[in-house]
Amino acid sequence: MFAGKLTIVAALTILSTSIFAAEDDHKAFGQFQEILQGLDKRSFEQIKNNIDQTDLMNRVYSAQPITNEAQDIFANNFWQIIETSLFRGLPPAGPQITGNLVDIIFQDGIGRAAVRYALPRYAYKYLVTDLRHDSRGRLKIVDIFDSSTGQMLSADIGEELMIAMPTKEDARRLIATNNPTDLELFQFTEILKASRDKQAPRFFEIYDDLSIQLRGEPFVAKQAVHMAILVEDTDRFVQALEVFAGIYSADANFALSISNFYLVVENYEQSYAYLVKFHENFTVKEGAVPAKLSALALTNPHVRSLKKSNLHSFGCSIPGRCRQKMVVKHDSL
Repeated sequence: MFAGKLTIVAALTILSTSIFAAEDDHKAFGQFQEILQGLDKRSFEQIKNNIDQTDLMNRVYSAQPITNEAQDIFANNFWQIIETSLFRGLPPAGPQITGNLVDIIFQDGIGRAAVRYALPRYAYKYLVTDLRHDSRGRLKIVDIFDSSTGQMLSADIGEELMIAMPTKEDARRLIATNNPTDLELFQFTEILKASRDKQAPRFFEIYDDLSIQLRGEPFVAKQAVHMAILVEDTDRFVQALEVFAGIYSADANFALSISNFYLVVENYEQSYAYLVKFHENFTVKEGAVPAKLSALALTNPHVRSLKKSNLHSFGCSIPGRCRQKMVVKHDSL
């Protein structure tokens, strides 16, 4: 029933958007520049009116199995949760730290914009924003993909709500293990609680007693990496990263984050391999990633032997030559 309502909402959104779409397409670039200024200044008030509350809320509800209680929490604290989730992954604000708009495509009232941020240790992250015009020609943010998490903003928020008030029944619905025992359900529930509270000692107290099967649960593997970073435990981080990378190796959305993780432990060969996977599958083509691939190739003899053929196949060895043709094109990009 709920899915049916979502379908109706989406259909009405698309219909109302397309009626006014064509005449407003040319405005999207300037409108998004204003949004980017708000992101750079970490000013939520500047971009709040550009967030499509209905569309984003529906995406959150459909991203994860969320209880009615968690849905109430989200509805009653929508703007606070969005602000916290949106800015949590951005670098600290400052005059030298700004987002670089590297791509924008907009046609018939619907489009996306990609922004690149430079991170420490020569790492990058991309925010790719799904956009649409409303019936008044105002630019609206529908959802945002964050390459550092490998997920959409709606999925990240869904995970946070999923662990807000975890119960044994929640664990039973979330766990992929067939026929989990009462002990496994208890352990998984405690993992959810420790993740919610960012309690790394409690997390690893439970984690160390988990079966290999439970450690391979996607949520557990992901949290193990983040908890190891939280306590700055290199050994745990390396072990958790191997499990995490094994689970998500086929998902190119996580490739850039895995590449950055391997860079932290100076595993340049694996970092290079995952960066190649990210670049081959990422819809935005621009010069920063090929430049980083070249830098990684210089650090490792085996990687260096792969460099020439890989970069040639990308056709992007010179920054600025590999950006996709945009429907709405601006020379400032």
